[in-house]
Amino acid sequence: MPQPLTFAVSGLGAFEAQHRTIGVQLQIERAYQACLGGPEAQASESLRTVAAVSSQLQTLLTRMPDGWSLETADLNDCYAVFAALRSAEDAFRDAMDRQRQGGGAPAQ
Repeated sequence: MPQPLTFAVSGLGAFEAQHRTIGVQLQIERAYQACLGGPEAQASESLRTVAAVSSQLQTLLTRMPDGWSLETADLNDCYAVFAALRSAEDAFRDAMDRQRQGGGAPAQ
């Protein structure tokens, strides 16, 4: 299993996240449904967006900077963490693709 994803967000600090697996994705889906609190079709677009970001961060993040909490974080900070997480995931997948094609070092 690869090392956890590590990334930093300017002004917030260093974060660590687990990789997405089928089991983790199922956990994200359950957390998303819980955030919605009812049928997705009845939720506003803004609630669906916040629920999607929140469910992914609460499931994937394994380490956060001291004093930072998803529950009390500013919404814009959550979006910044989410964007940095997605960027770290993309970089990992790119490194894995290069490794599978025979070039580059193993992904961390």
